Amino acid sequence: MKMSLAEYLSYVPDDLIVEILSRLPVKDLMRFRCVCKTWKSIIFDPSFVKKHLERSSKKIHLIITREEVLYDGFDYDYGDAYAIPYSINQLFENPSSDVDEDDYYQLNGYWIIGSCNGLVCLGGYHGEEDTIYEYWVQFWNPATRMKSRKSPRLHVNPCCQGFDPSNSIGFGFLYDDLSAIYKVVSVLSNCRSKKTEVWVYNLGGNCWTNIFSCPNFPILRQNGRLVNGTINWLAIDMSSSHYEERNDIIDPLVIFSVDLQKDTYKYLLLPKGLDQIPDNDQLRIVELRDRLCLYHDRNATHFVVWQMKEFGVEKSWTLLMKVTYNHLQIPYPPDRPLLPFCISENGEVLMLVNNDVLNMTFYNRRNNRVEVIPIPNNNAWWQATNYIPSLVSPFQN
Repeated sequence: MKMSLAEYLSYVPDDLIVEILSRLPVKDLMRFRCVCKTWKSIIFDPSFVKKHLERSSKKIHLIITREEVLYDGFDYDYGDAYAIPYSINQLFENPSSDVDEDDYYQLNGYWIIGSCNGLVCLGGYHGEEDTIYEYWVQFWNPATRMKSRKSPRLHVNPCCQGFDPSNSIGFGFLYDDLSAIYKVVSVLSNCRSKKTEVWVYNLGGNCWTNIFSCPNFPILRQNGRLVNGTINWLAIDMSSSHYEERNDIIDPLVIFSVDLQKDTYKYLLLPKGLDQIPDNDQLRIVELRDRLCLYHDRNATHFVVWQMKEFGVEKSWTLLMKVTYNHLQIPYPPDRPLLPFCISENGEVLMLVNNDVLNMTFYNRRNNRVEVIPIPNNNAWWQATNYIPSLVSPFQN
């Protein structure tokens, strides 16, 4: 007489089942939860979720924000924005391939703030000129397709002329190992008090909390970069003795770094070798393989990337690449800046995205070779966020 699956599984030790399941991808586990109540209980048990996450932590993916580019013969337009998970190995080994459409997630006006342990933090806002702006976040697990409710609103009064809802306030997302809490941080320049205010929202909390204020460091980009347990923004050092209201100097720029475990901040100086930058808009920071990087155009002839080898040590800034656009097979400086999306595990190959012509450029630092491949499906790729598929819940535990 044949045994049923449930009868057969009853002979398998529970610890062996846990060991086997912990090695499987999340997609498979989401299917296997329907096998029996015991498996479902195992898969969503917090200790199993932690064990599975530890085994998955080396399998880094990217969440890529992309839009379809539409051309009517006269002008370009953009379609809906989607967030799509990609394997980094897939991008380097088979970059022209696409992912299953079932993995597409329409952003519907949200943007991606960051990702930790498989949770993606989405940001949204509402407001019109001369009104109070409202910001909120939601937590989304792409692998389990679970999403939290909207957080309480963070209300911002645009007291200064020229307030830009997408650049006058910054956000970051991290997991605090000491408190075991997922935290969203918001940095806001208050022009009335001449202070930078740092606000925090905890996953499952009921309000935003102003944890400290500090001398004013107006940030230049909305999303902070998570490196070494800190959130980092490119910012203007208003306390600098040589600060001027000009766009053609680079000296007052610093990296504003917030540590939520200690509720402290510091600023990091830019590389001493940084020169001939026409304006602040040319400089951007990014995290590549857990290291803080800075990139910019130089004289409309070269693309330059710096890397901080040891976080917080300003002397560790190292020139990662300085290559002419011509060598990168770009005949003229792009209107939109090249975007460093990722770097290979051995640190030799950088993947750059050129949204002017919808190409991926792979630059090998060791042999100076360049390979250019079209982005699949005539898409623009705007942002890449490190991501690990996991079972972590977007709801309060």
